[in-house]
Amino acid sequence: MRIVTDSRLQVSNPSKGLLDEERSRLARMILALAPYDGAFKQRIPGLLISRFSRIDSDTVNDFNSPSLLFAVQGAKVITVGQQVYTLDKLEMLLFPVALPVTMQTTNATPSEPFLGIRLDLDSRRISELVLKVYAHGLPPLVSGVRGTPRTPG
Repeated sequence: MRIVTDSRLQVSNPSKGLLDEERSRLARMILALAPYDGAFKQRIPGLLISRFSRIDSDTVNDFNSPSLLFAVQGAKVITVGQQVYTLDKLEMLLFPVALPVTMQTTNATPSEPFLGIRLDLDSRRISELVLKVYAHGLPPLVSGVRGTPRTPG
């Protein structure tokens, strides 16, 4: 699994303002498409949006397919095996393979609910694309690219 964090990007102040504006606009669109708590499939195949307006007292067990997850507002803690990751508006998670996970909403209120997006990835199509893009073999792995687990707290 990989975590990508906005803080890794060198974003100038004007760009940060634009990023915040776009995140707010995206939050308004999600609120319009998710009028109450839950997860909602969209017309685009593999696109799921979610809204949760309270902090979970228990974790939710799930089997996450290959996907890209990101939070637009609020936060969740996602556990894969013994690794704990925080998903908030500064980070996105990439699940390259199907994995059993537990999730818990950790930052949400009725006035500012957790808002998230999941885009399912087709492993077969990705494999086909990799063969075309890297026809001469994959590039070497870069040290330190793996996401950093977080301690909930």
